[in-house]
Amino acid sequence: GLGFHNALLRSAAVDPNTARQTRQVYNATLSRVLPTPPRPPVRIVGANDALARLLRIDPLGLRTDAAAAYLSGLRVLPGAVYYAHAYGGHQFGRWAGQLGDGRAVSLGEVYGLCSLPSALPPSTLPSNDSAAMCSYEIALKGSGRTPYSRFGDGRAALENGCREFLAGDYLEALGIPSSRALALVAHSTPVIRDPLYDGNTRILPAGVLVRVAPSFLRFGSLQLAAARQDVGQLSALASYALSRVSALETSPGGAEAYFHRVKAAAGGGKLGGTPTEVETTCFFLRRGGGGDGGQPSSS
Repeated sequence: GLGFHNALLRSAAVDPNTARQTRQVYNATLSRVLPTPPRPPVRIVGANDALARLLRIDPLGLRTDAAAAYLSGLRVLPGAVYYAHAYGGHQFGRWAGQLGDGRAVSLGEVYGLCSLPSALPPSTLPSNDSAAMCSYEIALKGSGRTPYSRFGDGRAALENGCREFLAGDYLEALGIPSSRALALVAHSTPVIRDPLYDGNTRILPAGVLVRVAPSFLRFGSLQLAAARQDVGQLSALASYALSRVSALETSPGGAEAYFHRVKAAAGGGKLGGTPTEVETTCFFLRRGGGGDGGQPSSS
């Protein structure tokens, strides 16, 4: 199995109501909700071998009928905990209150490699002790309605999943941190969309995009807790977020490595004349309250 550790589930308040119906969720950041099973047949139409190996998943196993069933939401994945995030935010220039994951359900958090060893043959899975480990959250986008779906159907058009799959890998190839797609699963539940927003709806093929990121916690989750004056939840989410940022800073290929890649691409100089203190603040390089002259830490 994937070996879920689910640190966020232990840190954040969880809604005791597991129903899917749209509602305001108070005193909680996560809602435990299962995906809505799609209409079969389901099939894998895209798989990311490199990301699978990073998560220590056999790429061949990712292309099986069983994987398609688990990753589409047709079957419940053993060990997965299934939840949707609550968060708030602004829309059209004003505070909109509760938003949330209206069509995404997270499976949970797992440990995987921070990066693949360069000498590892393409067909070989890395061992548990072959490199530093990082935490990843896996989510099923387009897996059905949640308490945050409002007027949506919780589904996603397959063509949109294709674009996001390709965009994530393109950003990865450019060295830009972003969420990535582990797989794209097609199923037989149609969706009705107005792709050009001109009043002409169409029936489109639907799919589920399996997204992976260090975390899908949003800044809006803290905003929503603050707006509701839930100090305890705000403090718990801030502590969790800071722990994740700290882990990302110090991981191989993390924020510090990204900072140096950008500097190298800019010719080794300063980033467009940006002051040193802004560089260090924006790229999370400052250690222990400053006093280092703006230089990156050697730790």
